[in-house]
Amino acid sequence: MGKQAALTHPAAARAHARASGFELEDSLQRTLRGAARRAGRKPITLSLAIAERVPPRVGANQDRLNVVLEELLGNALGHTERGRVTLSVELVDLEYRDDDPRQLLHRMLQFGVHDTGPGIPAAECETLFRSFSRFRGAEAGKPRGVGFGLSLCKRLVESMGGTIWLESEAGQGTSVYFAITVTVPVRATRSKRSLDGVRALIIEEAPGVSDPIRELVERWGVLTTASSEPEEIFDSVGLGEVYDFVLADIRGVLTPALRCARAVRGSAMTRALPFIAVAPASGTRRGSWAGFPTVLSAPVEPGSLYATIHRLLGRPRPLPA
Repeated sequence: MGKQAALTHPAAARAHARASGFELEDSLQRTLRGAARRAGRKPITLSLAIAERVPPRVGANQDRLNVVLEELLGNALGHTERGRVTLSVELVDLEYRDDDPRQLLHRMLQFGVHDTGPGIPAAECETLFRSFSRFRGAEAGKPRGVGFGLSLCKRLVESMGGTIWLESEAGQGTSVYFAITVTVPVRATRSKRSLDGVRALIIEEAPGVSDPIRELVERWGVLTTASSEPEEIFDSVGLGEVYDFVLADIRGVLTPALRCARAVRGSAMTRALPFIAVAPASGTRRGSWAGFPTVLSAPVEPGSLYATIHRLLGRPRPLPA
C-alpha cells in the first residue's frame, strides 16, 4: 500500500488546466446507473460508499475520471457472477497553496472499485496494467477482461496527477484503487447539514438493504429509523415516535417494501406524513406506484432527493456550498 505516497506526475498541470467543477456524488451516481444497465440480470448489488470528509463539489477532468470508472466497473461486473460491486471514495490528503490565486484547496481523493469475484493470483496482479495483458481466469483457462483497458486507466490516472494499483487474492475478490488530485473552493469544504434534527422513516426491503440511501440522508443531518414491517411502524408511532417524512426504498413490485409503503400511506396514523418513494422507473409505466404522491426513479440522484426533501418539508433550499 506504499503507493499512496508521492502521487504526482508531470501531466498533472495539463490535466488541471482542462479541469472543471462538478458535483461529485451526482456524477458517480450517473456512472453507477450506466454500470447497472450493463450488469443486466446478474444478481449483483451495486453500491456507492463516500466517506464523510469527501467534498461535495470538486475540480478535475471529469471526462477522464468517468472513463476510468466505467472501465473499472465494467471489469468488476464482467468478473463477478453474483454478490456485490462497490465504488468507494475517501479523502487521503489535503494541501492549501498560498500562491494559488483561485483560493483552492488541493486534495487527493482515493477511489476504489471492489468486487466479490474470483480474485486474481498475486503473480498476475503486477502485469495487468501493461498493454494487451489479460487475466486468465480459472474456468477452462479462458482469458478474462480486456487487454487494453487497465493500461488506458493507468495513463489517464497518471495524467490527472495520480497513481493506480490493484489488490487481490485468488478466491477473495479484487479491489482496484486509484488516487487523483482535485481542487476544491475553500468555501465548499463547509459541511452541508441543513437537515440537522429532521427525523425520517426509511421503508426498506430487508434489514441493511437500504443502507446506501440511509447513509446519504444521514450525511445531511437526518436522523433515520428503518423498517419493513407495518406493525412495527404503527407501534412506534402509537408510542409517540415522531417522523418528519417517509422515504420508501422500493426495489420492485410485490415486494415487502411496496406492501409496507402502501400500508403506511393507507393508515390514518401516518397518511399525512410527507412521502417519497424511490422506485424503478419501469414500474411507473405499469402504474405500480399509483397512490404515491412523489416518486423518484432509482437509483436516485442525491441532488434530486435533497431538493425534494426540502420542498416537501417547506424549507428553503440553501445555496450549494
